[in-house]
Amino acid sequence: MAFSDYWSPGVGFGKKPLDWILGKGKKPSIETMIIEDPYKIAVSSPLSSYLSTQIGKGLPRYGEQTGKALYEPIDTSAYSKFLSIEPGEWYTKAIQEPTLKAAREETPFIEEGWAGSLRGSGRFRDVEDYWSDVSETLAQGRYAAELQIPQAQFGMAQSYAQQRTQQMQLEYADWMKSLPEMNPNLSRALQFLAGPTGRDVIGYQQPGMTSGSEQITQMLPLLIMAMMMA
Repeated sequence: MAFSDYWSPGVGFGKKPLDWILGKGKKPSIETMIIEDPYKIAVSSPLSSYLSTQIGKGLPRYGEQTGKALYEPIDTSAYSKFLSIEPGEWYTKAIQEPTLKAAREETPFIEEGWAGSLRGSGRFRDVEDYWSDVSETLAQGRYAAELQIPQAQFGMAQSYAQQRTQQMQLEYADWMKSLPEMNPNLSRALQFLAGPTGRDVIGYQQPGMTSGSEQITQMLPLLIMAMMMA
């Protein structure tokens, strides 16, 4: 309290002067004041509540969000079956044996074409030419099969590997986005904390106040003069 709160010209001391004289001074201190913008707070408050619920959470996985699988599974049985083919063995069973069987069944019909004719080299030449063509066709087919099937198997293996790589990349990306630190709301929350929210705190220094005895000492000349005029 100030000296004027206890004494005034023409009146003298007021009530409880000793309280002021014996009282202690007040040290300087830091005071704060809150200034609010209601329009900004109307936006920042619900935004703050929303962002606070998102911290520590990741985005939902694709399956959780859509109820569907991330990708169609690969039918590995078809790949395994084709990749397990041994070209020479496959050609023998699938091409050569059926072709030879058909050729043996066809040979009598070639021979019947000579029925009633004199036996001679023509009949045997036709049969020989026929079997020569069959053998040549089978040889060419085997060569192509043993060359092309491994190439096709290699191509299929590459295709399967590429599909699996793509699937793994999808799985990894889907997993990565589910991590809390990858949630885009985390960066939004940090931006929100750095920006104005509509509520500002201003700090200022309160100068304090000297005690009554100190003020009397400082104002003694003025006090004597005032008492003489009373």
